[in-house]
Amino acid sequence: MDKLVVHGNASLDGPLTVSGSKNTALPLMAATLLAEGPSTITNVPDLRDVRTFSKVIRYGGPSVTFDPDAHTLSVDATTIETPVAPYEMVKKMRASFYMLGALLGRCGTAKVSLPGGCAWGPRPVDLHIKGMRAFGADIELDEGYVHASTPNGGLEGGTFRLDPVSVGATINLLLAAVTARGGSKIENAATEPDVVAFGRALQEMGAQIDGLGTRTLEVQGVDRLNTGTFRNTPDRIELGTFILMAATASEPGTPIRIHEGTHEHLGPVFKQKLAQTGVDVSYGDDTVTVTRPDQLRPVSIETAPFPGFATDLQAQWTVLLGTTDGTATVTDTIYD
Repeated sequence: MDKLVVHGNASLDGPLTVSGSKNTALPLMAATLLAEGPSTITNVPDLRDVRTFSKVIRYGGPSVTFDPDAHTLSVDATTIETPVAPYEMVKKMRASFYMLGALLGRCGTAKVSLPGGCAWGPRPVDLHIKGMRAFGADIELDEGYVHASTPNGGLEGGTFRLDPVSVGATINLLLAAVTARGGSKIENAATEPDVVAFGRALQEMGAQIDGLGTRTLEVQGVDRLNTGTFRNTPDRIELGTFILMAATASEPGTPIRIHEGTHEHLGPVFKQKLAQTGVDVSYGDDTVTVTRPDQLRPVSIETAPFPGFATDLQAQWTVLLGTTDGTATVTDTIYD
């Protein structure tokens, strides 16, 4: 796609339906590698990242089938012949680095390329590597690859504090720790709904994890995990985007309904800030109803890790502010 052409002078209308979360689907795909046999994930969005990560997984030997119409993805990880994630694939998507924890947890060895850059700024993977070492992994860096192994038949486990807090590192360390020979503790862990949903899926597979949704996760390793069928969580960023679209560009006084989202995943700060703008929002079990007022009030926001205001919603909030009469600021604390 070379360009988007937008024809204005029209109000947005609904209803809208929220898709499955990419940020949960990709970790769930990595988790299927921990169990010998076929697993299925439902409510998977048809996105390029899902297809890219499917190719990364297939490289090692497992089969991956994806039905985009049914939004169902199946992985058969009965055998993993090549515990490698090559540069040509990993460079396309940072989440491919989840292969480090998944392959260590399943095979006890991994060769994973360092990931490519991020359009929004650097997000180094040193926390992932330091955490794996703290859990007992032997790791060497050579020509852009992470060579990792677990001596004596598996990770021993250990304690590691994430500083700063990191969603990706929390997920990667959980992937490695759930099959360790001993116990592990992750301090200052991420509490994002994507992490909690991922951790609950691991528990369904047989992992022993305490503290999901808190800043301290304690994991007792088990010998093996079980296959299963897991439903992906709705995309909270898409839900927030749809809400802000309705608040910004719908007809004032006309309710817009948004279905199949989980509003609790937006966090309390987003809801509080949105209410301050004058938007009328009704939160139901499966439906969020948004009614735009005649005039929006400008409200400043500052991004923060969950349960704070999500940085991935700051751009949409800026658009909303552009329709208000007054001054407000958007401060990001996540990226330098």
